[in-house]
Amino acid sequence: MKTVLMAVGEVRRRKFFVACRTLSMIAMAGLVAACAGGNAVSDAGGVVPSGATAGPRVTAGRGTQVTLTRASSLVYVGVPATVKINGEQVANLYAGASSTVPVAPGPNKITVEAFSYPGNWEIDLSVRPGKTYAIQIEPRDGSIGVNLLGVAALAVAAAQASNGKNTGAFQMRVVN
Repeated sequence: MKTVLMAVGEVRRRKFFVACRTLSMIAMAGLVAACAGGNAVSDAGGVVPSGATAGPRVTAGRGTQVTLTRASSLVYVGVPATVKINGEQVANLYAGASSTVPVAPGPNKITVEAFSYPGNWEIDLSVRPGKTYAIQIEPRDGSIGVNLLGVAALAVAAAQASNGKNTGAFQMRVVN
């Protein structure tokens, strides 16, 4: 009877280790897929830089554009920063990527968010015709500590997001 119990215990241990190894391989494959980059073709036929994806065109006037640059940080490295201008998605930026997009003169609302983190960061930018603007995107300081809580982080982040704007995984600032 004792040998039967030992044999059953050994089978359970082996199944446990196989399950752990399988889950580890799936997690690694997911990380590799999230970090893999490539070039996307834009609507106008041009090539979008690696780490960025082409989005819908925003009507611009006389060369008015915004250069969006995401900091090269390991925080949220596998999560794209989704940038929208006046509600239209214009870029998905991975760590270290940048994209230059046209923008209409006048008042514009620019938002950045992450699909895996509730909330977003927004800025209002009054654009003058013919001018180029640069915006730096980086992980939001208040979001990093929350992630150390593990599963409870989702509840804390959702509570932060419900308290108003400028929440979420990323923050932005106009550089020039």
